Amino acid sequence: MKVTQEKRPNSQIGLSIEVDEASTKLVYDKMVQKLMRTARIPGFRPGKAPRPIVLQYLGKDYIKAEALKEVIQRNLEQAQSQVKVPAIGEYALTDPFDALYSQFEPGKSLTFQAAVDVEPEVTLREGYENLSIKYAEVPYDPTRVDKALADHRKRKATSIPAADRPAQIGDIAVMDFSGKTVDDNAEIPGGSAMDFQIELQESQFIPGFVLGIVGMNLEETKEISVRFPDQYAQEDLQGREAVFTVTLKELKEQQLPDLDDAFAKEISEFETLDALKAELEKRYREEAEAEAQGNRDIAIVDAILEGTTLELPTTLVNREVEFLANQTFQDFQRRGIDPNMLFSEENLPKIRAQFQEEAAKRLKRTLALAEVARREKLTVEQAALDVRVEELLSASPDLDRRAVIEFVQNELLTQKILDWLAEHSTIELITESSPIPSTDANEVNDESSSDK
Repeated sequence: MKVTQEKRPNSQIGLSIEVDEASTKLVYDKMVQKLMRTARIPGFRPGKAPRPIVLQYLGKDYIKAEALKEVIQRNLEQAQSQVKVPAIGEYALTDPFDALYSQFEPGKSLTFQAAVDVEPEVTLREGYENLSIKYAEVPYDPTRVDKALADHRKRKATSIPAADRPAQIGDIAVMDFSGKTVDDNAEIPGGSAMDFQIELQESQFIPGFVLGIVGMNLEETKEISVRFPDQYAQEDLQGREAVFTVTLKELKEQQLPDLDDAFAKEISEFETLDALKAELEKRYREEAEAEAQGNRDIAIVDAILEGTTLELPTTLVNREVEFLANQTFQDFQRRGIDPNMLFSEENLPKIRAQFQEEAAKRLKRTLALAEVARREKLTVEQAALDVRVEELLSASPDLDRRAVIEFVQNELLTQKILDWLAEHSTIELITESSPIPSTDANEVNDESSSDK
C-alpha cells in the first residue's frame, strides 16, 4: 500500500491510497470464503455449498461490491495508522463508490481518495500583541438608585379614594369610554370599554388621551380629541384623528410607603435605608464596569479577527451548530415553551443556516484567542480554577463536576487572554464628551491613541 498526503480546502487532509495487485486479490478471495461460510443457500447446509454455487446464488456484482468495501475499509485503517493525521472527525471517501466499483478488479491495483477534517491552522493578524482599539465607556448612573427605590415604593403602594379633587397624573382612574374616527364618524373597533381601569401616565395610552382625563371630576363626561400615531400598530388608524367620549367613574390616589429603614427591611435583607442604598450603588457600579469591560472585550476580539485567517472544518461547525441548537431547545423548555414550535421540519433549514453563521463566529473567536494563548503560553492558575469551581458547585450542588471544571477552565482562560491583550494594547476610552468616532472598522482598530 502506498499513501500520499495532501492539504485540502476547509482544513482537510486528503489521502491518496494505492492498493497493490496482491492485496486486492487477497481481500476478494477472503470475502468469497467468508460468504461461502455464512451464506444460507437452499439445499445446502451453511458452509457446504460449492464456490460456483455461492457465486451464482449471491451474484458476482454483490460479491465484488462487498470485497471493494473491505478493500477500502482495511486499507483506509492502515493508512490512518501510517500517516497519523490529527483527525477531528471521521474519514470520508471522496471518490464516488460507483466509479471505484467500475475500476475495481481483483488482482489489479486500485487507487482511491479519502479526506478528514483536522484542527485549522490559525494565522493571527500582524501586531496582535500591540493593538490600537477604542471602546465606549459606560458611566455609573447615580439616578438608578433613586429609580429602583421609586419602583419598589410603587409596587408597595396602596390606593385610597380621591373623591374631593380632580384627576391628576399618577392616579388610578376607572372609566367608561368609546371612540370614533373624525373623518367618517365610525366607531373604532376595540375602542370602547366599560369600567376600564388605567393608571394616569401619558405613556399608558394614545398621546393626549391621559392628559385629557387630567382635571376631570368624578361622574364628569368629556370628549377628548386625539390623533393616532403614524406608526400605530393598527394600520387603518395610523395618523387619523379621533374623539373619545369619557366618563370618569372612580378615582384613586396611590399612597406610597415612607422611604425609611422600615421600608428597607421590608424589601431587602438590609436593616437600614443607607445600607440598602450602598448595596444598590455597588451593584449598579459593578454593572456599569462589567458593561464597559464587555465593550472592551468586543473591541479586542474585533481587532484580533481583522486580519486573522483560518479555514473552519465542517466537523467543528457541525458540532457548534449542535451545541447551539441544544442550548436553544433547553432554553425553550426552561421558559415553558414547546421547542417543537421552533424546531419544526419546515423551519429546520432556516434555523440551521442561522446557527451555522453564529457557530462560525463563535469558532473564529475561540480559535483566534486560543492561538494567542498558545503563542504567549497563557494558562489558568490551579488555585483560581479550584476557587471558582467550588463557588459554582456550592451554589448548584447538582451540577456535573467535570462539566463545571471544563466551563470554568474556558471562562478563566478566555478572560486571561482578553486581559493580556488589553494590557498590551493602546486603548482609547470613548466618553460621552469624546468626539464621535469614525464608523470605519479599519480606522477604529488601527488608529493610535495614548490612554492605556
